[in-house]
Formats: sequence, C-alpha cells, structure tokens
Amino acid sequence: MALERVYRKKDFAEVVDALLTDIGSGMGGRIALTDANEGSVVRTLAEAFARELAVCYEQLDVVYRNAYLETANGAALDKVVALLGMERQRGGHLEGTVVFGRGQPAPEDIHIPQGTLVAGRNMPLCATTAPSTLDKGERHVSVGLRALDPGGETIRAGALNILPRPIAGIDSVTNPGDLVVRQREETDDELRTRARQLVLSSNTGTVAALEQAVRSLGIREVQVIENPDERPGEVEVVLGDRDIPAELLELVHNRLEDVRPAGIILNCGPATPVFVQITADLV
Repeated sequence: MALERVYRKKDFAEVVDALLTDIGSGMGGRIALTDANEGSVVRTLAEAFARELAVCYEQLDVVYRNAYLETANGAALDKVVALLGMERQRGGHLEGTVVFGRGQPAPEDIHIPQGTLVAGRNMPLCATTAPSTLDKGERHVSVGLRALDPGGETIRAGALNILPRPIAGIDSVTNPGDLVVRQREETDDELRTRARQLVLSSNTGTVAALEQAVRSLGIREVQVIENPDERPGEVEVVLGDRDIPAELLELVHNRLEDVRPAGIILNCGPATPVFVQITADLV
C-alpha cells in the first residue's frame, strides 16, 4: 500500500515556475523582475537555485521512504529491521520445495501467503519464500521453502508435514525432496515478510498464539480450552499427538510460558486415550 505523503514534492520545472512567479510579482514592495526569457540573468539564477532545491526534494523523499518497512531497500531496510532485533539472513540456509495439497480438487482458489510456516517433528522451522495459489480444480501446488535459522543438517524428504498455522482448504503439506544448504542471500521481499511475521508473533496471550507456539515444535494436534470445567482464569492445552517424548514436552512447556497471558494458570499435557467399542449392523 502506498504511503500517504505529508508534504508535496516539487520537481525542477515546478520550482522554477514558482520562483519566477514570485520574483515577477513584486510583492512586499520588491522590484518586479520579469525578464524570464531563456538565458536571462533572472532565469539563470532561478534555475540554479531550483536545481539545488529539487535535488534536496529528491534526497528527502529517499530518506522518507527508507524509514518505512514497505519502501526501504538494501542497507536502509537492514537498519529498519534492526529496530526489531533482526538481521538479514545471509547464505547457508536450508532450501527446497514444499507441496500443499488436498484430497479433492479445490472448489475455489486457495491463497498461500509468502512466509507460511512449515514444521516437522524435531525439524527446524521453515517458511515459504513466495506467495502461491492452489488453483480451482487443482489438488496440489509447489512453492519454495527456506529454513528460518542458518545451518543445520539436510532435511530428508517427507520430514516436514505440519502447518503451525493451518490454512483453510489445505489438507496436507510435505517436502517431496531434501532441503539442502544454499548460498543465496535473503531478498528484500523475504526480509520484509519475516519482519511482518515477527510483529504478528509478538501479539502473545491469544489462543492462536498458544496454538502456533505448540505447532511450531512439530505437534500436529493441538486444542486450547479456555475456562475448563468453568474454572475462570485457567487454560488447558491438550496435545493430541501420540508418543511425545519428555524432552519435547518440556520444550512445549517452555514455549507456552513465553506466550502465556499474564495472570493465567496454564496446564499442558497429552490427551488421555479413550477406547471405544462399536457394534454395527450391516444393512
């Protein structure tokens, strides 16, 4: 979205016209200098001053744009995101592709935004590098993927299969091939997307924040229950995955503490298995 200008930038021609109009007006008891022909002393002096002023307008416009996340570029963007404690990701990140799919053809276009998080059990958190769309009538779409943190060992095919923040209409996600280390530097657009996600993730204390904190560790089934059994001030986080090791459970507790609302009692644990026996008559 374009930034709303708080000033009116004039180009060289506009500044020259404004100066000649003012000089020739004689306002304030001044002598009116009306010789604005090409090569005249009045016009030459006005154009010399106008050029310097027009350059200042351009420089101020660059400074103004370099102060905003949406319009800053290069080194200026690096300084903007530094206010959030971020740095541009250099080479050395795991990269590959990920496939989003569904069991039936999509009834409508399903948009997958750039920066969509993809996770896996005991795998580094990754994000898509470009926006994509699962077109109407299609079942799968492939998009680039990049690890958020540098380094790490190769991620084998099929190891990433969880969406920390589910997308309506998408049933499955997986990496069809290995993610290997690439030397490509993070682009300006990718850095802007990551900065926006950091701002959004700072909004802690919500049900969505609790769910994403757990899903980012590779837990697929998460349910957040507010005021369980009509106990105000309590929240239960139920983990539906089976065979969660103690180390992972401790990581989940620590991650939830980082986003827990102040003054709320937070309980977290695996779901209790319930065995159901069904008797059916074949008709």
